[in-house]
Amino acid sequence: MFWRVFFHCNPTLASDLGSALEDHVSAVSWFETKDSNFWVVEAITTTEPDRDEFTHILGTACTKLNIPVPSLIIEELPETDWLEATWRNFPPRQIGRYYVYGSHTDPKPPEGSVILEINAATAFGSGEHETTTTCLLTLDDLAREGHLFQKPIDMGCGSGILGIAIAKTWNIPVVAADNDPESVRVATNNAALNHCDAVFSAYLSEGFENPDLQAEGSYDLIVANILATPLIEMAPSLSRALTPKGLVILSGLLSRHRDDIVRAYQAEGVRLVSHRTLNDWEALLLKKSK
Repeated sequence: MFWRVFFHCNPTLASDLGSALEDHVSAVSWFETKDSNFWVVEAITTTEPDRDEFTHILGTACTKLNIPVPSLIIEELPETDWLEATWRNFPPRQIGRYYVYGSHTDPKPPEGSVILEINAATAFGSGEHETTTTCLLTLDDLAREGHLFQKPIDMGCGSGILGIAIAKTWNIPVVAADNDPESVRVATNNAALNHCDAVFSAYLSEGFENPDLQAEGSYDLIVANILATPLIEMAPSLSRALTPKGLVILSGLLSRHRDDIVRAYQAEGVRLVSHRTLNDWEALLLKKSK
């Protein structure tokens, strides 16, 4: 089952209040309503939300902003309705060279596209969110610039969309990992849909802790589309797992988090090369110096 927690707020506050929830929920977003004076901040959880806990979390942010805590609305979402809504709101998309579609659509990809059939369902990563889009565009840039890789990993793989994109773009084996068993299952199924399951290995792991990931050795491309706080916490272990001169794509962060993340990785010898911004969401491209 899924639950929805949402509230209305001033448009200028939506980003701050939404960000306050991001480490406590499965997904969070904020968007404009028909009344442009108010936005909705919406969070999705897989366990029944505790109203007092959410009020406390928001209360900390509201105190800093000197505003009252908004009134929360909590709704249970039957899984069937949630999945149907996911399908309905997932039209095909062209993102750089990547044509992303779900099995419910009739694909008509432009010639020369890298075709990704992704059924996100209960795992994050359909290509709709700005973080996935900017990651795919960054991968497109790397391919266009002639970069080659031998051992990539998609950390926090969700639906597996980024790992599958890497496998199909460079025709190489890809390792994927997630701390959610459902994501590992969905990513494995999506790899089979895209006929790259023979070169796609998904592991259940909290960061790089799984011994199987460590046994793989170092990675020359790491993609991690997670959230700002886990990305900062992961900086030391990610750097250790990266080959000298290896590249990293980090996403799942807002523009205001960029400097903190860049500092955390600079301290580990991994420096910012470039970044993409889309609607205040970022994808950072970094490189290990040695």
